[in-house]
Amino acid sequence: MIKNKSTIKTNQELDNEEIALSVKNISKIYKKNNKDYVALEDVSFDVRKGEIFGVVGESGSGKSTLAKQITRLETPNNGQIIVNNRDITNLKGREIRNIYKDIQMVFQDPIGSFDPRLTIGKSIDELLKNNKVPKEMRRKKTIELLELVGLDEQYIDKYPREMSGGQCQRAAIAKALSTEPSILICDEITSALDVSIQGQVISLLKKLREHNKMTYLFVCHDLALVELICDNIIVLNKGNIVESGDAKEIINNPMHPYTKLLVSSIFPISDEKWSIPDIVTDEVENNNCCKFYNRCKLRSDNCKNTKPQLKNVGKNHFVKCHNI
Repeated sequence: MIKNKSTIKTNQELDNEEIALSVKNISKIYKKNNKDYVALEDVSFDVRKGEIFGVVGESGSGKSTLAKQITRLETPNNGQIIVNNRDITNLKGREIRNIYKDIQMVFQDPIGSFDPRLTIGKSIDELLKNNKVPKEMRRKKTIELLELVGLDEQYIDKYPREMSGGQCQRAAIAKALSTEPSILICDEITSALDVSIQGQVISLLKKLREHNKMTYLFVCHDLALVELICDNIIVLNKGNIVESGDAKEIINNPMHPYTKLLVSSIFPISDEKWSIPDIVTDEVENNNCCKFYNRCKLRSDNCKNTKPQLKNVGKNHFVKCHNI
């Protein structure tokens, strides 16, 4: 059981009516070889309606695990997930299926998100049918959804294997929009695409935000892209939020050692002390140790023995580090 319960707000204090998604003290623990593996630890943040909220970190930092808890593909061990003022943490069966009218997820592998036996049109039609859209209206609605994401009517009869990655990702977004969700979770949706296609997908997301007032949770490791599209972000390291707040402020003025390493991998930082260590030494892992201790060049005994807490270091900027 994880006892540390620090609650943060990545935005200024919000009224409940302004919040689309509230994640409160979420923790996820997996069993591996009869040992507990903490994938998420006490993660909290709020996402405003109409906001593009980024979740960044290296592979294995907990980004996709967090997305799975929010969409209830998995059940968290602790905490609450509140969507449009409704607590969905412990919903089961039909109640979980009903939440997908409000929240949808677009995955990294667009082709893999479709049933290969069905055409794109049929895949979308199935969701519309489940959402009680009358049969006589479903084809028209499918065409409208495809056109919304820049695909014309011919794609209704195409199979996923007959489309490019960019076309298939657009179709995946159209499919997700078929339930008219208020929140769209994008899990590394541009990582498998060419740069030019990435730009098209990002432009599409911005257009949908303006026209449909969509709220996005944008899971991504590409900090340049995050700076371009996101309003606020959290930075995850080993399932912990180490920095949070305004996206441009954090990427242009990173303060946590881990965030500095992420930023320096994209935008070189002249300060040598933030370079990534060649060898990780003095492995330490205990409940009170900073999760970044083994890789940090500024570590001290305090970092080894006392778990840091998130603290406010400026307007909408929070950092979890003893040395800040």
